Amino acid sequence: MDEKNNKKNIMWEERMTVRKTGGRWGVRASLMAVIGGVLSGTLIAAAVALNGYGQLESTINKIVGYSIPSMTEALTVAQGAERLVALAPLLASLESADDQTDVAARLKETAGRFTRTLASLSEKSPNNPQVARIEQAATALLADLNELQAVTTRRLQFADQRMAQTTKLIDVSAHIQQLLAPWKSVAAGDEDSAAMSVSMASDFAGAQTAAMELMAARGRAGPLIAFSADLEATRNVLLEASQISDVKRIGVIGARSEFQLTTAEGTLASLPDQLAAKMAGALANMRAAASGPGGLVALRLQELEVLARSNQLLTQNRALATQLSSVVEELVAEQKDAAATDVAANATTLDHSRLTLIAVSLLSVVASVLVVWLYVGRNVVRRLLALKESMGRIASGDLSAPVEAKGGDEIAEMAAALAVFRDNAEEALALQRRSDDERRRRGGARVAKRRRRGFGGAATDGLHRRNQPSSDGGGDHFPPRRRRRPAH
Repeated sequence: MDEKNNKKNIMWEERMTVRKTGGRWGVRASLMAVIGGVLSGTLIAAAVALNGYGQLESTINKIVGYSIPSMTEALTVAQGAERLVALAPLLASLESADDQTDVAARLKETAGRFTRTLASLSEKSPNNPQVARIEQAATALLADLNELQAVTTRRLQFADQRMAQTTKLIDVSAHIQQLLAPWKSVAAGDEDSAAMSVSMASDFAGAQTAAMELMAARGRAGPLIAFSADLEATRNVLLEASQISDVKRIGVIGARSEFQLTTAEGTLASLPDQLAAKMAGALANMRAAASGPGGLVALRLQELEVLARSNQLLTQNRALATQLSSVVEELVAEQKDAAATDVAANATTLDHSRLTLIAVSLLSVVASVLVVWLYVGRNVVRRLLALKESMGRIASGDLSAPVEAKGGDEIAEMAAALAVFRDNAEEALALQRRSDDERRRRGGARVAKRRRRGFGGAATDGLHRRNQPSSDGGGDHFPPRRRRRPAH
């Protein structure tokens, strides 16, 4: 008996030793592993959701932080280019240096904003070919505007010189006519007097003499009139040259004025010496105002050349502005397409994430149901209920109740402990029964012996009592039967 109990205790200790040393997982570890498996699905779903939201955030940041600012700044660059191009014709049409100062200040401010916006756009998109094209067109536009300012300055300088020479020409022409006026008046008076003498002559000789005087008067007046007419014609054509824009016509006027001045210089010899001396200086001043590097013709031609360059720059500016607007439109379209592509890709990712979430959620639900049904229900709860039923039956005295002690977890340990308890109870009960049987057997033997002894003594005493009556007058007297106490 003791040897059997020792074996059971040894088996129980070995089972506990294996359990403590981690031979097999317990219920807690198994449940934790199962719960971890179920939670892993949740973690996977959360990871998928975070990945989808991360890509969404990345797309939004790209659109908000790059695409939209790039489009906005590109449009701002286009607007700045339009403002610069709008200021260019105003700059080209200026007529005074004061106006140029005001327009140049506005142009400088607008160009500064334009340059800063362009630099910001280039910084945000350093490797974008469209931005490189915008920067190239903008650089060319600014260079043309700077050249246009320089050309406008030269044009205004030529215009101021031309106006000065025009004023000088008019003054010289007026001075010449003022000097010629008395001489022309005298010549006209002599001619009128000679003509009157011819008409009043009474004879042929007198008429011939008067006619000779008339011819002489006309001879003296002719150079004055021709000289004055040539200078007036020269002044008029030069004034015309200072106002027109036909380069060929200006060339013709230059040649004609040169011829007329040369003719006038030739006429000086026919003028009176006193008048010729005065006319020589005035004629030199007129020639200086009319011809030469600083003359009206040369200044006007230079002014027209600068004006032509100004118009060419205006045309180039308009072309560059159109090119810049076209490139900006391409950049905006490119950014829109990129944003639309990112949004579509993000929508696809979100759809995949949504499907993944649904799949993982369904798998988690199915796994949870399977865990509850297969493991918790069939393995844990069923075994616990069976153990509870066995414990109830054993507690009520049914030591024949089966105890299932399969496995190596805590429930199996509880079942093994219950089985040991049941076996010990059965052995104790059997031992008690054997003890009771042994006591009953021994007690029966003693009773029989006593009865045998009591029967012999009782017969002797009966005979004796029969011979000697009792004091109370009664019959037979038997000693009281002693009650046997059960042995423990």
